[in-house]
Amino acid sequence: SLLPLELPDTALTQDMSGEVRAANTQHLIAGLLQLRAVQRPLVVVIEDVHWLDSASWALCLRVAQQVRPLLLVLATRPLGEHAPAEYRQLLQMPSTQLLRLEVMSPEESVELVARRLGVDSLPEPAAALIRQRAEGHPFFSEELGYALRDAGWILVEDGACRMSPAAQQGGAVDLPDTVEGLIMSRIDRLTPQQQLTLKVASVIGRAFAAAVLKAVYPLAQDRGEIIDHLETLESLDLTRQDEPEPEPAYFFKHVITQEVAYDLMLNSQRQQLHAVLAEWYERNYRQDLSLHHPLLAHHWKRAGNASKALQHLELAAEQALRNHANEEVLRFLHEARALAAATPAEPLRQARWERLMGEAERALGHAPEARTHLEAAIALLGWPMPASGPGIAWKIIRESLRQLWHRLHPGGLRVAPPAQRERLLEAAIAYERLVLIYYFQADVGRLSCATLGAANRAEQAGGLHPVLPMSYGSLTTMAAAIPWTAQGRHYSRQALDGAARLAQTPVTTWCLITIGTFEAGNGWWSEAEARHRQGMELAERLGDRRRWEEHAGSLGAITEILGRMPEAIDLGQRIEDSASRRGDAQTHGWGIACRLRAAYAAGRLEEMAEPLRAAQ
Repeated sequence: SLLPLELPDTALTQDMSGEVRAANTQHLIAGLLQLRAVQRPLVVVIEDVHWLDSASWALCLRVAQQVRPLLLVLATRPLGEHAPAEYRQLLQMPSTQLLRLEVMSPEESVELVARRLGVDSLPEPAAALIRQRAEGHPFFSEELGYALRDAGWILVEDGACRMSPAAQQGGAVDLPDTVEGLIMSRIDRLTPQQQLTLKVASVIGRAFAAAVLKAVYPLAQDRGEIIDHLETLESLDLTRQDEPEPEPAYFFKHVITQEVAYDLMLNSQRQQLHAVLAEWYERNYRQDLSLHHPLLAHHWKRAGNASKALQHLELAAEQALRNHANEEVLRFLHEARALAAATPAEPLRQARWERLMGEAERALGHAPEARTHLEAAIALLGWPMPASGPGIAWKIIRESLRQLWHRLHPGGLRVAPPAQRERLLEAAIAYERLVLIYYFQADVGRLSCATLGAANRAEQAGGLHPVLPMSYGSLTTMAAAIPWTAQGRHYSRQALDGAARLAQTPVTTWCLITIGTFEAGNGWWSEAEARHRQGMELAERLGDRRRWEEHAGSLGAITEILGRMPEAIDLGQRIEDSASRRGDAQTHGWGIACRLRAAYAAGRLEEMAEPLRAAQ
């Protein structure tokens, strides 16, 4: 995803998604930077970090924590109360130094303009105007200097700056009072063809490739002059060249310049250009649009095509969820809901949006919000979660009877028609995602509803989908709690058989967790230990630290029960180390508890003070 390399996915990397994919990507990049850092001093500078997405913020934090020696420089506008959690963590690191840039002094403003114009000094009338008007704002200072030059009030020749004859004769200069006005006055002095080039570029984005600009330029007869236009715009410091080879790429020097150029067009002109751009991207990247869904959603929305914008917003959200960019999942889908407000989407589509938002909120650790979205999804699909105790009891009875019917008539289950199967699987996935939320909230009634609901909907859908063996795994754990040993054996076999046929490591590790819990609940220690050790090995290979910690926590409890206290203490410490690197407070707590229980049971009371402090 990051580099233009034709490296196909392997069976292992195909299994990586969500947090696992993000963590392994971060680990890879941090490792590559570490290799470079030990060779010679390394500085990484990132400009405009206020525009970073959540995945990039997470990467910045990982690099700052792990790469040594490193000077990481982040330049940003003030972020205020909306600052990402990673930014706040970076500020709290002992090695962080925060530099707040204050307003420039009048003389610094003049010196900045002189440097930008490539001269040693400015004539006093020009310097006085900048001192008076710029008020220490660097970008406004620059634009004032360029506006004075473009208006012919000052002349720059051979590295020197002087007043023009008209200015020397007392001619007044009429300049706008805002930076937007200054930029507009400079654009007005361009030729119509140069103005059009700048405007079309503003529709593409702050950064744009010359090839794209040529492809969507509305006047075919002038396309051969575009490079000349771009060179002029660069010489006037409106744009800058980013990449000269293999195809020139440029960017607007400041986002305000892009916005001013964009606002100079009629809405109908902008819509037409956005539509042409979207069609160009769809045509040229039709073999793989995965990296362009957010861009296509933006252009189709601006083009007034809500249907296509919704399609790409939904695909962008799914892609973001796979890459653990959860804030973006929520942003894309809130935008989709707002866009669909005039003409509400069909219930299945709305349910999918709710389910995706629920998964994103759960990945962010927002359990109440996740529960709300996931319950809304199953309600839209026709299986609402009851609000009262009697309703929950009745739902458990109905779902249990349906499960019993499925057990007695397995041959009656067929693959459902496509539309019905999609609806059933959406519900099954939403139910399955609710299982852990209800588990950690100790909501036993709804946990039973969700566990049975996931299995029943997945079975009704027919065929083999990852949610089916995962739901059998959850039923296995439920059987241990009843207790219902024979049924637990049946569901554990079903879970392992489905996981083996799918050959997807995340499904297998989940099934091993649930089956290991069932076997430990029945006192079958050696079988449970084998499940958890196999799960730890698979999770380690995949790079799924969370699932490794879950297996290790269960194994720690088993080794403590079997009296192997040193092993339990060691496992607890390993869980703590792994969880602290990821910043997972929940599994970190499990590791501490494992150490405490084993140390207490072994009579090693002197070893309990430090973990008790950590637990508090």
